Amino acid sequence: MPSANDMLAAFLWVSVAALAAIAGMVVIRTVRNWARRDEVTAPFTIQDLREMRARGELSDEEYEAMRAAILGHYTTGEPAAPAPAGRDEHGPPTDDSPSAD
Repeated sequence: MPSANDMLAAFLWVSVAALAAIAGMVVIRTVRNWARRDEVTAPFTIQDLREMRARGELSDEEYEAMRAAILGHYTTGEPAAPAPAGRDEHGPPTDDSPSAD
């Protein structure tokens, strides 16, 4: 049977190992949070959204919702301005646009 001194020494070493493990986890978490803080993420642009829609990563509904959010539609509460007459929202003038004769 181990003596009281042996049991006390074992308990002391287990406690030191546990405290070292906890301190290590705290240091690792702190370093990770510090590293993430310095990461700069580029915001989405309308062009990024168009490309994602073209690749099929976004549905038309998702594209419109994200586009409106980027343009501030949800923060102002106002509907987006309609596209000028005779122009497709994303392209050149259509054939039915008024000509400058």
